[in-house]
Amino acid sequence: MMFPLLAIGLIAVPILLTLKPPSATFRQRLGEVDWFGGALFTLSITSFLVAISWGGLQYAWNSWQTILPLIAGIVGIAGAIYYEGWWAKRPVLLPALFHNLSSTMTFLCGSFQGLLVSCALLFLFDTLQLHLRCVLTLLVSDSSLAASTTSLGSSSQSRSSPPSTLALPSYQLRERPSLAP
Repeated sequence: MMFPLLAIGLIAVPILLTLKPPSATFRQRLGEVDWFGGALFTLSITSFLVAISWGGLQYAWNSWQTILPLIAGIVGIAGAIYYEGWWAKRPVLLPALFHNLSSTMTFLCGSFQGLLVSCALLFLFDTLQLHLRCVLTLLVSDSSLAASTTSLGSSSQSRSSPPSTLALPSYQLRERPSLAP
């Protein structure tokens, strides 16, 4: 249904779009990049995400190993936004992108959708792991191996094996023991 429109776009874009090549040298273009703002934003986001991933798993949420990178990330992000908005000559984060409510809501909704998809995939992976532990009575390490190979698509149910056996490449999991006395 969309293929005719794609074909029209594939033909029309090279014909109608005329771009003037940049006249500056490569060294001049590298000098125009806001290296400080980009590095500040990247390091701040990294610090924030490290704290989020450590919290509750590697360290407790109220430990200094989690709180310090979390606060440093939040302060760094705020500093990067301030720097990019008022001091940078050619900012990496263009403030004009956030002046329009429509584009701001698009960015926020896209971020929220990415968060929801990540949570859904994590929930599905954990549910598969729980199923493998409970139904097939696997150990935690066996269920992790089975869930990761299944989620990667490299595992499939063998047609010759009984339904209660999960066949993995060069790895056969034990069958569920019978509950009857």
